[in-house]
Amino acid sequence: MGNGPLRSSSPDIFVIVPCLYVGLGHRNYSRETLRAALEAVKTRKISMRKAAKDFGVPCSTISRLAKEENPFKRRGRGPLFTEEEEEDLIR
Repeated sequence: MGNGPLRSSSPDIFVIVPCLYVGLGHRNYSRETLRAALEAVKTRKISMRKAAKDFGVPCSTISRLAKEENPFKRRGRGPLFTEEEEEDLIR
């Protein structure tokens, strides 16, 4: 079998194989750009799709964060040491 989108063991039969999307695994936008996109959508100045296109942020990201009350809240476990304890460890 070949590596192209059309694969078959017989030359007369074609099987169409869909292309797979491979994400880059990193974002190409800043937090400020994301904030601006969310603000534009929440104030109903532009649609989510237009904001995604104009600001370069994925539509799914805008959609997910627009539903949250505080989209930039830190998630996960809190710090192990307080800032004072960290300063003591550094000294």
